[in-house]
Amino acid sequence: MNGIYIMAPFLAIHILETLGKPDSFLGLLVASQMAGGVAGNFASGFIGDRWGGKILMCFARLVFVILALLTMIVGTDGLALLIFFLFGVSFYLDRVGTMTMGIEMCPERKRPTYLSMLAAINIPFMLCASFTGTVTLKLTGAFAITSVISIVAVATSLLILIPIPEPRSIDNQKGKARGFAKGSPA
Repeated sequence: MNGIYIMAPFLAIHILETLGKPDSFLGLLVASQMAGGVAGNFASGFIGDRWGGKILMCFARLVFVILALLTMIVGTDGLALLIFFLFGVSFYLDRVGTMTMGIEMCPERKRPTYLSMLAAINIPFMLCASFTGTVTLKLTGAFAITSVISIVAVATSLLILIPIPEPRSIDNQKGKARGFAKGSPA
């Protein structure tokens, strides 16, 4: 989901310029994003506990695509605040979902090593995404093009994610094959 970093560094600037708002409007945008983060964390806890991390990651990508589409038509304060709220929701749905999937997929003995490697591998792609956004805006001056590229990147990550099996369903299938349900003593 690093595609969000194509658009994210420039989102607040785009909204301030589009709405003609003073810099002080950033405080409301950040507050809205934080409220979205709280909502995303609560939703992650509820949904992730019951159905796992993959569904959180899928929801995060769908929410991000919606908010990125909304950036192209932003014209009111309320819509701007909604965009930042959705950004907070999608960001935290993805973070919790990604960590959950990582924990459930990595072998227990090597979990710290695997999770560290996953985080380290992610860094160049985050930087590349931000660089892509910078170059796109510099060359075109059009935030809508940056949004479209971001949408394509996030949608591609969703298409890659969909066929990956939910680790909890794999564990449940293994448990049923051995004659006991997940959570019962082995």
